[in-house]
Parts: sequence; C-alpha cells; structure tokens
Amino acid sequence: MRRELLISAAAGLTLFAAACGDQTAMDEADTEAEMDQTSEMVASEDMNDANDPYAMEDDGDMDAMDDDADNLGQTEAVNEVQDAASGPVGMTSAAATGGDTESFIEAASIGNQYEIQAAELALEKSDNADIQALAQTILDDHLALGEELTSTLEAEGLTFTAPATLDERRQGLIDNLQAASGEDFDETYLDQQIAAHQEALTLFKAQGERGDNAALSSLASSSVATLQAHLDEARAIEESVENAEDEM
Repeated sequence: MRRELLISAAAGLTLFAAACGDQTAMDEADTEAEMDQTSEMVASEDMNDANDPYAMEDDGDMDAMDDDADNLGQTEAVNEVQDAASGPVGMTSAAATGGDTESFIEAASIGNQYEIQAAELALEKSDNADIQALAQTILDDHLALGEELTSTLEAEGLTFTAPATLDERRQGLIDNLQAASGEDFDETYLDQQIAAHQEALTLFKAQGERGDNAALSSLASSSVATLQAHLDEARAIEESVENAEDEM
C-alpha cells in the first residue's frame, strides 16, 4: 500500500533527527519543508515543480488546481509523503513527552481536537458504512474524553487554555483529508487513524505509567482500552478494504 511505499522517506527523516539528538529538528515547520522537497521526487515526471503555477499551466493542470479547495493538501504525492511522515514524527514527540503533565495536557488536547475534526470529515465524505461507523465511535469517544480531561483539570486546579487552532502537523492532516475524495479519502483516513492512535497510545501509556499527576495518570490509563479499540477497528477495516480490492 502507499503508506508502506512512502514510510521509508518519513522514517529516514525521523532517524536523522534522533541521531542528531536535537528535538528542534522535529519542529513541524521544518518537517513540512523537508516533506515538500521529498514529494517532488515521487511526483509524476511532468510535475517538475508542484508549486510553480507556470509548470502546472504547461501541463494543463491549472484548472485542476483552481478546483482544489484553496489548494488544500497541494498534490496527492505531497499529501502521501506528509501523512507518512506524520506518524513517526508524532510517535517521537509522544515518547519524548515521557509523562510530563504540561506536555501531556497540550498533546492530548490537540490530538483530541484533530480526532474530532477528522471524524466529522469522515462522516461527511466517506460512503463506506464501516468507516462511517468507526468515525461516529471516534467522534463520540473523543468528545467524551475532551470533557473528562477538562473536568479533571478543573478538579486538580490546573489551568489550561486549549489552542484555538490545530498545530501545523495536524492541520496538514486535516487539509489532506479535505483534499481527498472517494476511495482515496477512505484510504487516507484509515492510514491517518492508525498512525494517530499509535501516537495516542504511546502518549497515554507514558502518562499512565510515569505521570507526575495521579488524576491525569488515572485518566490516561483508563483511556488506553478505548484508544486501542479504535486502532484495532481501523486496522480491521483497512484489511477488509484491501482484501476487497484484491478480489476485484
């Protein structure tokens, strides 16, 4: 599948950052720039510069770009590389959090916002009944998780203002979902959900095991089973979709 074909590029960037021992190398803005460069190598040969309107015009692709909602997600090749890179970047970030209360609250809040927005898009854009059911479950569970997180923070006297917008990495994922349609949307959503829930499990397990706030650690530990269920269902649906494609 496409995620497996592209994961080596993303993993290479992650290993480079880890080898340097420099967390700033994992900054989302830098990652996006590197992904844009990598995407140019995997794009079609007639797309020498995906961001050059003149190059696009030469190939008769300007109309297609205009029809793309505000050019969300750039091109399919760029989208695939960005999504493939997001998983290992997120896993590295979640592992680095290591149970720190402030970092956990911020990461859990932003991740929850992403899950809600992605599920809403899946309910709107997917025609696959299994994906619709998964999206509804994820939406309900993550809305409940957000409320539980808020009430726990209030009970603990912890002040936290949720960001008004997603971080750059997760906004890029949402942009790619908005740009996708049909079977491509279904595949993109499932790939994203598998990576996002692997990241969430790493984050929540670390908080549950090593968190320095007992109430938040309890919340994290009690959420693991739900997150694991989402991951298992996304994998099962993806396998079912792939098997159906093989039979065609």
